[in-house]
Amino acid sequence: MEFFDKLSQKASEAYKITADKTGKIAKETKLKLKISELKSQITSLYEEIGKLAYNKHSRRNQDKEKCENNCKEIKEKCEKIDDLNDEIDDLVKQCLDLKEKNNNDEKKEKGLFGKWFKNK
Repeated sequence: MEFFDKLSQKASEAYKITADKTGKIAKETKLKLKISELKSQITSLYEEIGKLAYNKHSRRNQDKEKCENNCKEIKEKCEKIDDLNDEIDDLVKQCLDLKEKNNNDEKKEKGLFGKWFKNK
């Protein structure tokens, strides 16, 4: 009976680890999507800055404030991308830690079940 209790416990632990990893992967995917959206917005801002620079050069139009606001917004979005990349790195580290813990548990389990089978 002890064997089945331990087997049930290990199956439950494996499920929890798998669910945790799946959640982390889903969160990583969402973060990467946010990064992609921010990069797209940055590209649009660069394009708008380019248009403003062209207008300023060709027509001597003074849109300095608009250009400065766009530059500020690009900087903010780049900082947000850096924060999201840091969050992704943390998730990857957590997944690797879970994998290492799971591998250590499997080694212990093999030792435990190996002893159990030898005693039978």
